Amino acid sequence: GKLESHFIIPDIYGIYKFVIDYNRVGYTHLYSETQVSVHPLRHTEYERFIASAYPYYISTFSMMAGAFLLSFVVLYHRDDIPKKKAE
Repeated sequence: GKLESHFIIPDIYGIYKFVIDYNRVGYTHLYSETQVSVHPLRHTEYERFIASAYPYYISTFSMMAGAFLLSFVVLYHRDDIPKKKAE
């Protein structure tokens, strides 16, 4: 059969050894030893788009749109040419 368990990993990074040593009269002796490393996620292991970062995405695109509009106004703005007085 398949045995399964869910638990919370420790907060401290490192290498941990999980050992199951179950011995009961009349049953087969169970022994399992698993070594697991707990480490922070690498930059390639995070999700592509993080939901909590949507305000930052919106601010980035709004700044790009604002810079585009400002450059459009600066490039195509024409000063009024003062009219000369008739002599």
